[in-house]
Amino acid sequence: MFRRVLIVIGALLLLGGVIAAGCTDTGELEDRIAALEQAGTEDGVSAEDLAALQEQMQRTSMIAALQTLSSAGLHDIDEQANAGEVPEAGTGGIEAALIAIAGIQWPDELQGTATEVQTALEALLEAMASEDPKVIGPPAAAAHEAQHDFDHEAKAHLRELAGLPAEEEEHDTVGDASATPTAVPGAAAD
Repeated sequence: MFRRVLIVIGALLLLGGVIAAGCTDTGELEDRIAALEQAGTEDGVSAEDLAALQEQMQRTSMIAALQTLSSAGLHDIDEQANAGEVPEAGTGGIEAALIAIAGIQWPDELQGTATEVQTALEALLEAMASEDPKVIGPPAAAAHEAQHDFDHEAKAHLRELAGLPAEEEEHDTVGDASATPTAVPGAAAD
């Protein structure tokens, strides 16, 4: 029994390390892992410690997946295809986002929207193979919209878990490297 617990802890620690490698702020995760390693060498691991580690790993996975989705270039693909141009971006960012979204067990309240994003990304990948802007445009717009909806829902969920106040913006482009503001408050129009 103790050997199984150590194997499970080892697997979780390895998974946590892989996930943490993609994040910039892993201090709390590292502290929890160190505490679990210490507990594992003494009397075993408590269910509370294991649950806390699993929750932290899920949060870290969610953040990494959202960043991958934001970096997929869906804004540019949407804009270019719907302007009648073949998108310059390849499918690598879309594939990475699809893998990141599909590879996570999302909380129940986010699973439906995560599935919608996954479906939209799959349709966009299929359309991108055509290299025809008329074919790519509709699924690009759908994937772009699904990304924004999911990003908003998932970040609201993460903010709540972290005890942060709710965000007030309607359309968040932070993290969408290709998004550009249409107007700067207080700036003169050209």
